[in-house]
Amino acid sequence: MTVDRDFRVSEAFAVRGGRIVGVGTNAQMRALERPGLTQLHDLAGGMVLPGLIDSHVHPTSAATTEIEHRIPDMETIRDVLDYIAARARVVPANGWISLSQIFITRLKEMRFPTRAELDAARQVAAALGIAPHVMLKIDLAAFGGSALTDAAIAVPHGRSAADIAHGIPATYVPARNTVFLSLALALAEARRAEAIVIGINAVDYSGYPDCRPEFIKQFAEL
Repeated sequence: MTVDRDFRVSEAFAVRGGRIVGVGTNAQMRALERPGLTQLHDLAGGMVLPGLIDSHVHPTSAATTEIEHRIPDMETIRDVLDYIAARARVVPANGWISLSQIFITRLKEMRFPTRAELDAARQVAAALGIAPHVMLKIDLAAFGGSALTDAAIAVPHGRSAADIAHGIPATYVPARNTVFLSLALALAEARRAEAIVIGINAVDYSGYPDCRPEFIKQFAEL
């Protein structure tokens, strides 16, 4: 599989000096063969995917992550649940416990917590006298209008940096953060909470209008 503009799937590729020098049909690549020197590897139907390395930093958020308290390394779901339980002992009643930068690809289990684990976390919260742990099922697929919620809309691939920098991508879910914040606002009002916390990124938001600082500022003024 290639990562060219069309994400083509080709039959074969040729390597010389540790670098890919050709991609195409079996016949095209065999034409590059040098008798006595070329090694032929038959993958028996296997697929080769390009290796991608993405290196970037978020200096501002990284510098402020541990202003309030040290965040331990978390490699398992047990680590995550233990952290939440530890924070529950010191966060004031009706306060929020926020956990960011913990993705399933960084956890040994390579998955999200199960319902049983979430229920256990809720029981811990209840035992410590924390405000109720509320979970809502929201089906934004009922609205459609996004490649993430509507099977009829293709997820874009191979967009250039210039394309990404302009316009709203097809993966934008209409008013998603507005819906989330509206529900959070309803809960906050019912619980007489003083603040709402939402985990969105204003640095690499990929053009989503409801991740921009202007959006948060306007919502905060409601």
